[in-house]
Amino acid sequence: MFGKVFSKSHLKYIMMILVVLNLYPSENKLDVETDEATIDFNNEEFTADGGVTFVYPNADAEKTAKIKAYKLKKMTDKNLVLASDGVIFEQGENKVEAEEIYFNLDNQNLK
Repeated sequence: MFGKVFSKSHLKYIMMILVVLNLYPSENKLDVETDEATIDFNNEEFTADGGVTFVYPNADAEKTAKIKAYKLKKMTDKNLVLASDGVIFEQGENKVEAEEIYFNLDNQNLK
């Protein structure tokens, strides 16, 4: 299976599957809202289009990251997220607006 396209109504169920499959650390259950998503389970790749809100929580509220962008992609076999097209990144008191950012899921910093 190379990938499947899911509607917004299916995304919450899919995110629960990702947590169960331990693609992401269990203490960091991410939240994604989007119009359309494609998930490639074999390569641990996730792509969302059409306006995306991505929240990656942390026990330390100052490290919780919130990304809004038109497109978001979790890179194949890496704990790296690429957000592009009108990106707004917020973490604690920091706010960055850019056309493209890379967010490291391991250390929760911009790359």
